[in-house]
Amino acid sequence: MEQLIALPPSLIAGIAVVLALACLLVMQHRHARLNHALSLQLQQLQAGMESTTRHLVGKIDDNERVIEQLDIEVSRLLARVRELKQHQSSVDARRRDTQRYGDALRLARQGTSMDLLMDTCGLNKGEADLVMQLNRKKRRAPAAPVAAPAVRASQSTQAKALASALAAGGSGVPPR
Repeated sequence: MEQLIALPPSLIAGIAVVLALACLLVMQHRHARLNHALSLQLQQLQAGMESTTRHLVGKIDDNERVIEQLDIEVSRLLARVRELKQHQSSVDARRRDTQRYGDALRLARQGTSMDLLMDTCGLNKGEADLVMQLNRKKRRAPAAPVAAPAVRASQSTQAKALASALAAGGSGVPPR
C-alpha cells in the first residue's frame, strides 16, 4: 500500500482557506451576474409598464373627449326634443281650435242658435257672434253651382283664420 504523505496541519488549513476563498469568489461572481440579469429584467418590465401606462392614459383621454362630445350631442338632442314637444303641443292646440271652429260653422249652417254654439263648441260670446256673422255672409253670397269644393276650402280657410285670430289674442269678432 502506498503511503500517505503527511502534510503539516497548518498547510492543510491554508489549502482549506484558499479553497474556501475561491468558492466565495465564484459565488460572489455568480451573484453579481444574477443581480445584473435581474436588474436588466426589472428595467425592461418598468419600461413595458410605462409604455402600457402611457397607452392606457391616451386611450382614457380619447374616451373622455368622446364622452364630452356625446354629452354635448345628448344635450342638443334633448333641447330639440323639448322644442318639438312644444311645437307639437302648439299644433295640437291649433288643430283642436280648427276642429272646434269648423264644428261651429257647420252647426251655424244648420241653424243652431248662438247659445247652443257657445255650449256645444265651447265658444265665448264674441267667437259665437263671429261664427254667426260668417254664416250670414255665406248665405247672402250667391252660390256657385259647380264650386262645392271651393266652398269647403273657403270654409276651412275661414275656420283657420278664426283660429289664428283667436290664438293671436284677438276677440274673434271682426271690426265693423
